[in-house]
Amino acid sequence: MSSNIQIHDIVITEQLSDRSYRNRNADLEKQAFQQLAKQSSYGAQAILNALCDLTLSLCDADSSGVSLLQVVDGEDGFTWNAMAGSMASYVGGRAPRHHSPCGYCLERGAAQLYSYPERFFEWMRLVGKPIVEGMVIPLYGKDKNAIGTIWMISHRDGHQFDRYDLQIISIFANHASAALRMQELY
Repeated sequence: MSSNIQIHDIVITEQLSDRSYRNRNADLEKQAFQQLAKQSSYGAQAILNALCDLTLSLCDADSSGVSLLQVVDGEDGFTWNAMAGSMASYVGGRAPRHHSPCGYCLERGAAQLYSYPERFFEWMRLVGKPIVEGMVIPLYGKDKNAIGTIWMISHRDGHQFDRYDLQIISIFANHASAALRMQELY
């Protein structure tokens, strides 16, 4: 952990309320819901992959992923179960639970927006691409237990996420969580 940078230096969630809000695109949202519902019949992995693809298209993200909590070799952490965009090649990778944007999101029990998170979470530098902004939204299983997160990343200077991104992905995260529960995974 960097001695100069603290978590509050990279968490910028409060800035969402000051950003302009894009207008909803009801037709695009309807198509996205239909796509997610269609993928539900193909199993959990199809749901997760569709969620990542929808995140890219609806939020103009450069990378997206679903990180699920799993214990591997006795270590509690997040496994990158599905990814899309420029970081898709990292699918199957792992992140620590207690020193990661996903872990911080679950500790807070709410979506979080980060600015250049690799300044605090140094292990993220291994990706080799700048992470200008990252938004992380919790996923819940049975009995409202956290099972992981969905996240989106912008690698481009000047591209910022907004409240619409948070709203639409939160809705899709809820639907994906319900579909996963129906698959009896969590």
